[in-house]
Amino acid sequence: MSTCPSTVKTCKKCGETKDLSEFYRKNSSVDGRENSCIDCRKEQMSTAYRARYQAARRRETHLMRTYAITPAVYDHMLLMQDGHCKLCSATTSGRKNDNYLIVDHCHTTDQIRGLLCHQCNIMLGAARDRPEILANAITYLSEYA
Repeated sequence: MSTCPSTVKTCKKCGETKDLSEFYRKNSSVDGRENSCIDCRKEQMSTAYRARYQAARRRETHLMRTYAITPAVYDHMLLMQDGHCKLCSATTSGRKNDNYLIVDHCHTTDQIRGLLCHQCNIMLGAARDRPEILANAITYLSEYA
């Protein structure tokens, strides 16, 4: 006595039971079909999904290549700074395209100093990481305050 193969399958993503023709073929699975229906697979691979995935992947790669840290280490640093810029206490980067604070580091030793907003990072860069320039700027501003 043999059993007929089923002609329906339940999608693992949306939970709907659909005809097998509603699933892409996959030779390595028991029934020869994907676990998610065609509609769910299309949604998963949509431009928005890919953009979110690619942005997260780019960020992860950037953190690792540039600073040798993982997103988890970044998140821990952010937590230790209470989610604020280490200099001005801003909670956002101030940049248009992303809201992550910038990993500030010494360009000589590559030692990470903290997380800064875009403006504070620009300020340190403009001062070429030289404390005497920043001290002169404080003196200058104090004369006119």
